[in-house]
Order: sequence, then C-alpha cells, then structure tokens
Amino acid sequence: MLITGLLFYKILLTSIIVVCLAFVAEHISPKWAGLLSGCPTGTAITLYFYALENGLTFAGESAIFNVIGLVAMQMFIFCYYISGLFIEKFKILFSILSA
Repeated sequence: MLITGLLFYKILLTSIIVVCLAFVAEHISPKWAGLLSGCPTGTAITLYFYALENGLTFAGESAIFNVIGLVAMQMFIFCYYISGLFIEKFKILFSILSA
C-alpha cells in the first residue's frame, strides 16, 4: 500500500508538533507542554485536516461540535482530578480504571 501525499503530510505535521511540545516540556515546563497539547492546538489541527479533506463548509459546520467536544473533555479532566483528591487508598488502580 502506498502512502498518499496527504497521509505523509499528516504524519510529518504531527511529528513536528510532538517534537515542539517535547522541546517546550524540556526547556520551559511540562505544565506548559500539557496545556499546549490539550488546548486549541489539537482542535486547530483537526479542523485544518477536515477542511483539507472535506472542504471549508464541512470544517465550518464541524467546528461547533469541536467546541462541544472540548467542553466534554474539560469536564472529564475535572471529574478525574476531583475523584483523585478523594480516593487515597487505591489511587493508581482507580486512575487506571477511570481512564
């Protein structure tokens, strides 16, 4: 199976972003790298490839659902954090099961 140009472009762009985030984690702070990896950077990349593959109209319509997905992810992270504060005995096991 041949790798198409678009797939190669996705792999290249994703690799560059991972290397940049690793650089931020090493030289600035792991907190900043985590913040950058989870914030609109991921959404922007997703919408960019949606527009590239399916057109601007589809990307514009799906942007609304991208925002809803971000809100859902933030709620999951918040609940995960709060539950981690209250469970002390089997913290690692609970973290694995709740993820």
